[in-house]
Amino acid sequence: MSSVFTIKRGDTGPALEVTLRDATGAAVDISGNLGVQFQMKERQHKDNDRVDLVVDAAATVVDAPGGIVKYVWTSSDTDEIGEYVAEWVVTAADGSERTFPTPGFTTVRVVGDIE
Repeated sequence: MSSVFTIKRGDTGPALEVTLRDATGAAVDISGNLGVQFQMKERQHKDNDRVDLVVDAAATVVDAPGGIVKYVWTSSDTDEIGEYVAEWVVTAADGSERTFPTPGFTTVRVVGDIE
C-alpha cells in the first residue's frame, strides 16, 4: 500500500508521520529495535542513471507498539520540486533490517509556491 504526501518547496513542516504496516495492513510493533531510517530519492531520473538518495536520515519513533514514526524535514530535503519515492528502514536488535511500506513506497511530492 502506498500513500502520497505533498509539501511545498523549502518547507520543513508538517513532519511526515506514518504507521508502519505489514502486508496485511496491521500496524507493526517496532519496540526494541535499534532505530528507523527515512530514505527518499527521485522517482525517475531524467538520464535513467542510478539515482542517489536525496534523504538518508534518522526518523523519530512516536509510538513503538503502534508502529508510528515521523521524519522532520530540513529545508534542503525539499528544495527541489519533483516527485520522490520514500521508505522506512527499521533495524532490529539483531542487526537485521525490514523496509516499509510493504509493498510499495510512500510518494512525496514537492510542489512550487506562488512566485
